[in-house]
Amino acid sequence: MDRHAVFDTLCGILADYLDISGPEVCAEQTLLIEDLGMGSMQFIQIAFEIERQFHLKIRHSFASTSWKNFVGEYATVGKLCDFITEHQDTKMHKLTNIS
Repeated sequence: MDRHAVFDTLCGILADYLDISGPEVCAEQTLLIEDLGMGSMQFIQIAFEIERQFHLKIRHSFASTSWKNFVGEYATVGKLCDFITEHQDTKMHKLTNIS
């Protein structure tokens, strides 16, 4: 799937799971936590949906700070889209190396 299709699909996932709509969801620089208010439980639900939609495996060994580390590294919708585009159809992307 090309980046444009990934971006559109990701925006739909975020809108559904965060129960929001409008252009702020689909802006490249939209911050997942600060702008969209994503919490840890929503992140886990979204991560599972990302796995399902993009055939991407994310290791779910989240401690209370692991999801924030991941979201900190991929803090915007655009950066998360880049991550998905790069790792889709891979067997496993390990979060254990993110500090």
